[in-house]
Amino acid sequence: MRLHVQPPDGAAAPIDYPIDLVDGLPGPALAAALAERTRAHRVLVVSDDHVAPLYAAGVEAALADAGVTAATLVVPAG
Repeated sequence: MRLHVQPPDGAAAPIDYPIDLVDGLPGPALAAALAERTRAHRVLVVSDDHVAPLYAAGVEAALADAGVTAATLVVPAG
């Protein structure tokens, strides 16, 4: 599923951007979906502090295998 985010009028960076939600195994499914949708070589993975310890390293490794550099931002759950 792809969502498009548009910042409110007057936002510091008034550029819309997509957010992709992917089903399946986090790392391989995300890398495959990314390859289908973009030629990006850098991405930001956002996760909460419950999910990140379980999947962040695997997601980053799968993306690295696909030639994509990933940084992970962990936010509080809730």
